[in-house]
This record gives sequence, structure tokens and C-alpha cells, in this order.
Amino acid sequence: MTAVDDICDTGSSGDFYDTEPPEAAETRRRIARVRAMLEAPTATGADAVEAAADPNPAVRRAALLHRLCPDVVRRSAMTADPDPDVRAALVREAPVGQIPHTELCDDVWQVRLVLAERGDTPHDWRRRTAVHDIDGMVRRAALGRLDPLDDATLWDVLYRGHLGDCTHLLGRPSLFGRATVEQVLAIPHATLRAQVACRQDLTGEVITALGLGDPAAEVRRHAISNPLFPTRYLHDAFRDEEPGPRAAAVLRAPSKDPMLWDSRFDPATEVRLAALTHADLPLEVLEYLADDEDSTVQLEVAGHANCPGSALHRLARHRSASVREAAVTHANCPRAALDRACSDAEDRVVLAALRNPGRPSPSAILASLGGRPPSAVDTRDDSHIRAIRKEALQALAACDWCDLVPLPLTELSERDLRLVLTRHLAEAARDSVAAVRMAVATHPDLAAAEMTLLSADPDPTIREAVSRRLLESL
Repeated sequence: MTAVDDICDTGSSGDFYDTEPPEAAETRRRIARVRAMLEAPTATGADAVEAAADPNPAVRRAALLHRLCPDVVRRSAMTADPDPDVRAALVREAPVGQIPHTELCDDVWQVRLVLAERGDTPHDWRRRTAVHDIDGMVRRAALGRLDPLDDATLWDVLYRGHLGDCTHLLGRPSLFGRATVEQVLAIPHATLRAQVACRQDLTGEVITALGLGDPAAEVRRHAISNPLFPTRYLHDAFRDEEPGPRAAAVLRAPSKDPMLWDSRFDPATEVRLAALTHADLPLEVLEYLADDEDSTVQLEVAGHANCPGSALHRLARHRSASVREAAVTHANCPRAALDRACSDAEDRVVLAALRNPGRPSPSAILASLGGRPPSAVDTRDDSHIRAIRKEALQALAACDWCDLVPLPLTELSERDLRLVLTRHLAEAARDSVAAVRMAVATHPDLAAAEMTLLSADPDPTIREAVSRRLLESL
């Protein structure tokens, strides 16, 4: 076994090559032998020429790219080698200015792709390739090297309508400043015209023509959404037969424009939703859309910053839990709606009501700690129950004592009752309900004055609890 064979031998422990096909392993060994031969001190160009005639393309490529290979052999192989990958590799590694002119007519895409990526190919060839080549990767590579890109090439590419090529072009700035209405409308694909309609380097005349006259609704919508589309034509766009352009016109409508009032009667949900994006939407429109037949619209109304309380009161009764949740989350939601939401079958609606800054009434908060309808018991999440309990107890603890007095606080557990009474120990120590006074007597924050008062409580159990605390403090 030679040294090269020894190096290339994988042995029985070669994890990667254990499954390598025999042909691939043999090719790898032959390449290693050729490289070792050409790196020998006695190697000459003749050795490289001999190796360049090997029937294996990978071996030929290794020999042709070696520094000992004569330039004349390498240049000849660029056009004469039967394997396209070999020719492509030679073209890729060729020095600047050393590509034979005949190579520019190669009929395999691998070589044309390398030529298109090189920076020294003739501009005319690159322009023809960018427009006429049958392979998309080759065309886009040639397009990327065309700098500057002339108007003729731009429109040739767009009119041929290859989507990938045109999308590549549309990413380049300042190409459409001189475009005419006729040129843009002649682009065959509506998708491409829609992308052109979004550009900021078009003239107002072209944008207006696309927004009002293009046969495709998608193009009209993008043109109307363009800030260059004149606002004086928005009412014309609002009369479009398709909902997309009408929605785009409503989105760009000025504040208090009559279009916003009219949009509530539009049959297309998309248009009504577009109106709801306006922060200063008239209250009459919000009131009307609160009764919309589409729950998506009603959900957006419930989340609108200016939604009136009367609309929220109705939305808080909606069949959809998402709408009810959005309504009771709103800062304008009336307390009556919040109180009703505290007994909702959906825990997330209850939580939203408890977290509302307006706060439900104390009685409703206390009711939220009670049971849920039987239909919801099996599906309730323990984390939701804990969250409701935490929010409700914190809300009760923040109430004034006069609001807590009428409540049946004894329905709470001893621990929860002590938590609710934390801010009201002085008042609760004088409460008429013995269970409330007992909760004060066992509260860890009980002050000396209240302890003295409760030591004379008429209930012996409370007196005993206070006595135990006094003994424990000694």
C-alpha cells in the first residue's frame, strides 16, 4: 500500500465513510492521488495535462485548477470539457479578462450562472441574459450585476412578466421616476402592478391612474393606500365596486370626513373595520356598529378607545366571550355591566371585570368568589380560579368600610375575611357580627386599642381568643 493509499484508507472505524458509496470513495482516493502527485517536487505541467485528460470529471477539475496546469489547456477546457460543472468551475476561477468570448454562448445554465455573477462579463451580454435567458437564477444574477439599470432593460423585464425577476427589480430604488401611465398599466401581471403601486418614486399621475383605472382591485387598493394618491380622489375611490379599494379610501379619510359616517352602512366587513381604525370616529358610528351583524366588527368596537358606555353595556351581553371580555375591559364600561360580568360563565370575563379600573360593586365582587354555573365546572382551570380569588379579595380589601358592612362577609373563609379586613380593623372590631369581630381578634396586625376593646367583648369565644394572644405576647 502506498502512502497516498494509506492516507485515503478509511479503515473500519471511519464513521463518515462507512456508508459512502464505493464510486464516491474511489473518486476521493483518485483526487487525493492526483493532488499528491502534482505537489511532488518533480511534478511538471505535463503531469497536470495528463491528469486533465482523466475520464472522471472530478479528477479533471482538480487537475485543471492546479497551479501547474498550463493556461492554454485551462482556457481550452472552459469551452471544450464535456462536463458543465468542470467548465463552470474553470470560469469561476479564471482571472479577470481571461474568459474566452465563445464561452459567453454556453448552453448549460451552470456556466451561464457563473458568467452572470462575474463582474467582468460584457454589459451587452449581461443585459441580454437578464431579459432573455430561460433560467430564472441566471436572469436574476445578471440583473443584480446590471448597474446602472437602463430603462429599456427595466421595461423589457417587467413586460416579460417573470415574477421572481420583477420582484428582484422592484427592490431597487429610483427606477420608476420617469414611468408613464401607459408603461405601468402595460405590465402584464396584476401582482407586479400592485407592487409598483406601493412605490414612493412614482408620479401622482401614475398613482391616480392605478388607483382609479387599473382593472385589478388589488392594484387599486395598493395605489389608494399610497400616500402619493391625492386625497381629493378618495371619495371617487370610495365608490369603487370592490371592497378593497373602498377600505383603502376609508383608512386614509381625513378626520370627520362624511365618508366615515357612510362607511357604517357598507356591506363589506373590511370597509367597516377600516372605519374603526380612526381614533376620532364619531360616537354615532360606534353606536351603530356595536349592533353590527359581524362579531369581528363588534369586537373592534368594544376595543375602540372612544366607545361609549351605552354601546359597551350592550356588548357586555354578547354571545361571544371575546366580545364580552373586550367590553368589560374598557375603561368606559358601566358598573352595571361590570357587576353582571362578575357572574359570567367564562373565567376570563370575570377576571377582566375585576381588573377594570372602574371596579364592580362590592356585592358583585363578593359574588365572583362564589360557584360557577354547572356547565363550566368541569372545564375551569385552577390557575383561573386562583387568579379570580386573588383579584376579588384585593378588590374587596380596597373598598370602604361603609360598602363592606351590608355584605355577608361571613361567607368568606377565616383567612380571606382577615385579608379583607386588614384596612378596617378599627371599624370591624365594633361590628355587630361576632364572626367579623373574631376575625379581627385573630388578625396579626391587631392594634392595642382594638385588643383592649375586644377583651371585653360580650362573646366569650372572642374574649378567650384575645386572652390567648395576650398570654402569647408575655
